[in-house]
Amino acid sequence: MKVIWLFFSFLGLIFACENRSFDLYLEEAQVSIQEVLAHLAKECSFSVVYDDEEIGERLSRKLPIINIKKGGLDDIFELLFEVANLHYSYANKKLNLSILQTQTFKINYLGTNREGSSSTSVLINKDTKEQSFEGGTQGFSKSGVDIVSYDGFNFWENIKQELEELLGEDVGIVINKGAGLISIKGDQKQLKLAKTYMDTLHKRLQAQVMIDVKILSVLHSNTNTTGINWEGLYGLQNINILGASENSNLGGEGNLGNSSGINIIGGTKASRTYGLNIVHQGLSLNEIVKYLKTYGEVKSISNPKILTLNNQPAMISVGDILRYKKSTIYQNTNAQTTLTNKDSEYPSIFAGVLLDITPLIFGNEVILKINPSITKTKENRINLPALAFETPPNLTTNQLSSIIRVQDKEKIILGGLISNTSSKKESKIPLLGDLPLLSYVFSYSQTLESKEEIIFIIEPKIIHKKPPTLKSLGYEMLKD
Repeated sequence: MKVIWLFFSFLGLIFACENRSFDLYLEEAQVSIQEVLAHLAKECSFSVVYDDEEIGERLSRKLPIINIKKGGLDDIFELLFEVANLHYSYANKKLNLSILQTQTFKINYLGTNREGSSSTSVLINKDTKEQSFEGGTQGFSKSGVDIVSYDGFNFWENIKQELEELLGEDVGIVINKGAGLISIKGDQKQLKLAKTYMDTLHKRLQAQVMIDVKILSVLHSNTNTTGINWEGLYGLQNINILGASENSNLGGEGNLGNSSGINIIGGTKASRTYGLNIVHQGLSLNEIVKYLKTYGEVKSISNPKILTLNNQPAMISVGDILRYKKSTIYQNTNAQTTLTNKDSEYPSIFAGVLLDITPLIFGNEVILKINPSITKTKENRINLPALAFETPPNLTTNQLSSIIRVQDKEKIILGGLISNTSSKKESKIPLLGDLPLLSYVFSYSQTLESKEEIIFIIEPKIIHKKPPTLKSLGYEMLKD
């Protein structure tokens, strides 16, 4: 065994050990922590205080090969007690040692839970039960399709379970949701691991994404159209499309291309009328709209911008709340009279465009979970009643769901949600067209059938540490 100690000071040995530099060299791993600590305590004239027998056992551990040159007193303490897995504090010539210590972490997150669910059901036979004459029940089977999607985010409940799995169930964890504080009691290794985890978690939680959404309606002039042929977008950027690949596992026969900023998912080699396209930020919105106008009239339904936290759902709803009348009749019959009561309720349903987007940031990329839904009334009622519908309106729904990965500021174009619409065109000669008997002669009415396709253009923008400006969020100053 060979131990070499060399002590240096900046201005001489008259200064305390806190202001001196040390060289510590251990050639062989046969020296215990307690031996080094005793030598250092004698040299610097300080006392070591602890009240747990297990601390003495940990100080008896052998040290590995150590070589410290011009290190301070804290550097040596950090090294010794990292090996012993002990907490320490040094003040007034007294070194206090402990196994457990409590550290409080601050988390900037709301003390609420977020939950959401959506369901799509197509039932052929309803599962019901009826009373039979014999007193038993008769059941009917249910067949059809029932798709349920559930999203829940209970941060404060999950974080305690995650910390217990990471640090061990014997660690004391106290959570104050109202103040956003998490206190953890553990040894040095546990608190260091908790700090690393909490720092990473806090950084991920505070990341934000600005989602720029443009919802467009294309009224196709050709009623026999099968939708927009997105292959025309490639010509706007002079892009060479990669051919179809037999080894593709993306749900279609198409390959995932990445040429000059366009990615393609799905489709076939013979016909590339894709419903999902990822476009490089170099392709402007004006060029996309100009291309869409070659298929028919383009209208803007909505242009929302939503700023949301990482991995938190953003909801966009554009449409009408339709109410209808629901009447219930109650009858109470006795030996002499029959009493009838009528109760009316006004349930509501939504008709319009609903878009659910959840972003997840990875470096300079964003994974987006996108769920658009379009609901319309079958009757194409243009004028909504002042109070409520007398009967529940029949609805048609177009839905799709997709999870995609894009670069920051790349545009995602979702299309293919086509529905048949009808409108009524009327013209008449003033006064004469309003006469009861002559209105058919001096007026003209025609029902026009057309196809409408809803287009979603989604552009995620990662908000970096630098405060965003209006220009970086996509806003422009109006010019005279």
